[in-house]
Amino acid sequence: MKKVILLLLTSNFLLLTSNAQRLLDSISLAHEYEYKSLAEALANPDSVHKLSLKRQKLSTIPQEVYSLPYLQELDLTNNKIRVLPTEIAKLKNLSYLNVSKNLLETFPKEIGELTKLKTLVASQNEVLSSFPPEMSKMESLTYLDVWGTSISEFPQEMSKMKNLMWIDLRTINLNKDEKAEIEKLFPQAKIYSSEGCNCGP
Repeated sequence: MKKVILLLLTSNFLLLTSNAQRLLDSISLAHEYEYKSLAEALANPDSVHKLSLKRQKLSTIPQEVYSLPYLQELDLTNNKIRVLPTEIAKLKNLSYLNVSKNLLETFPKEIGELTKLKTLVASQNEVLSSFPPEMSKMESLTYLDVWGTSISEFPQEMSKMKNLMWIDLRTINLNKDEKAEIEKLFPQAKIYSSEGCNCGP
């Protein structure tokens, strides 16, 4: 019985090691081929690390994307996506996600499961106005771009994101109190913002 358990543990370890070896570091990823066709990507699912589905009039993320086990970068810029589905949590190896120029209002709580995500670009979603507290689990996030949105506050839980070093809030009409509160939440971060208004809360 002990031999069976040991064999199972060894097999699982080798599988996890094999999967980890298929993921690329940031330098290698920068030079990796970027697939721009879902059909092409699905023909080589184990080779897809970068996928761009820009300007394809998408209203949601195609289900087939979730079958790409080693996807690390996903670009959905300039589509018509209103809601990110809960299945977004399946893309656990993502380090870069760009959903700029869509129609997002918020993110699902499941986005917090993207614990390897380092860069999240959600700019120019004009009606995007809130983040779920579960985003605080994204402890690897380094860069957050939400310029041109309606974000004016962050959940207190997000103060746990100690690796968040850059936040882009340009063109958002923040008053002094709102800006001060955000700076208090993320004292380690460089925050880019437009000149604040003198309006009251």
